[in-house]
Amino acid sequence: MAQFEGLDNRELAHALKGQTVSVSRAAFPKADEDEFYWVDLIGCRFFGEQDGQSVCVGEVVEVLDNSAQSILVVHRGSWSAEGVFTPEKDEQGRPLEELVPFVQAIVHSVDLPARELHSHWSV
Repeated sequence: MAQFEGLDNRELAHALKGQTVSVSRAAFPKADEDEFYWVDLIGCRFFGEQDGQSVCVGEVVEVLDNSAQSILVVHRGSWSAEGVFTPEKDEQGRPLEELVPFVQAIVHSVDLPARELHSHWSV
């Protein structure tokens, strides 16, 4: 929920229904140590575990809210040496997805400067 200066009644606010609202990153309050803005997670490499080893699963492309917790939408795939991500696709050409609960029991490390999330997610 948000309240905008100058929009102090329901009729004025209703006129903006369905519109996109943009906010400068400079206006974001600083997140607490264990909190993250969803926009910062999108584009991060997501690592899971296979045979006790950390392996890159893919890229976080979206974050969803299911009321109980946030869900990371991860497209499975790989990166080229130039840093270009190529998603794996199904028979219909759609990216293969993993839906990963964004909870500390699963995602144990978020390194935003490195653009990496490390997890116990089984690959």
